[in-house]
Amino acid sequence: MSAAHKDKSTRPGRVVVIMGPPNAGKDTQGELLATKLDATYIGSGNLIRNEADPRLMAIINRGELAPEEDFRRLISHAIAKVPLEKTVILVGIAKRPEEAKWLVEHLPTLGRWLDRVALIKISQEVGIERSLQRSHGRADDHPELQAFRWSRFYELTQQSLDYFRDLGLLTEVDGVGSLNEVEQRIERAINAK
Repeated sequence: MSAAHKDKSTRPGRVVVIMGPPNAGKDTQGELLATKLDATYIGSGNLIRNEADPRLMAIINRGELAPEEDFRRLISHAIAKVPLEKTVILVGIAKRPEEAKWLVEHLPTLGRWLDRVALIKISQEVGIERSLQRSHGRADDHPELQAFRWSRFYELTQQSLDYFRDLGLLTEVDGVGSLNEVEQRIERAINAK
């Protein structure tokens, strides 16, 4: 590695993943971090919503995850469009263990590498309260659906989190506090040696 790229934050092809339960602030924090780092933010929920595919919309509006083949296609295409000099901030992805493994194995085919996975931690009570306070509302903000999404998050993602932890990539971040406080915690976590 050249002297110019000893600092991992400037090494080309860097990818950071932000994960968390429903309403942990993943998208907000991903966008803030991307702006601060001059990185590219890619949110899986936004990718699916922007796809405007009625089949996919019906799936996510039920609180379910997009089929794996759709996830892989959308994420791979979005990452491939980003210049290697720019860090990619991926949000809301790799919830299923097969997606986590695919991501780690697939990124090198795109000239990229997974640097860190930041898990934003909040309680279910805080998450549900945040969904009720959301001003724009979403189809998946209903309290019954929120409870389902919370149970599914940990049921589906625990193996992914364990996989990332075993690879030494996972860092847990307290998601309670001001936007700025949480942003600073995430930034410290992803830049830790």
